[in-house]
Amino acid sequence: MDFKDADVEEGKRLRSLGFYREAAVVLSRAAEKPATGLEVIFELSETFLFQGYYSRALETLNKALCGVETTGDGFLLATQMLRCCIQAIVTAKVTTSVKEAEQIYSEIWNEESSNHCRVCLSGIFGGFTSKILLIK
Repeated sequence: MDFKDADVEEGKRLRSLGFYREAAVVLSRAAEKPATGLEVIFELSETFLFQGYYSRALETLNKALCGVETTGDGFLLATQMLRCCIQAIVTAKVTTSVKEAEQIYSEIWNEESSNHCRVCLSGIFGGFTSKILLIK
């Protein structure tokens, strides 16, 4: 396990204990390292979301996804889906966000049916919980 992975795991551990500010610091440090994967961005944005920093979460996701092409990163679709959910909250453009989420979901469905990955997706907008699991 390298330092970046250790920071991600520590950030997730702190967040699970309710130490959101500390988790954000650790995950931000991991996100600043070169060759940061989208898992770090996903975890950091989710932490901002739990803190109620919706705009900051959206800004982090937009910055990370700007110019990203399809890569081998299994968190790409999950990160894009999280962005749709947060974008709906921040901009109140729910219809636009839902349309974008439907396109992403259809990509997930196509990948799932071609056996590249199995996807389990659940999202609840009430207290807002979003868990997206991509298993290769």
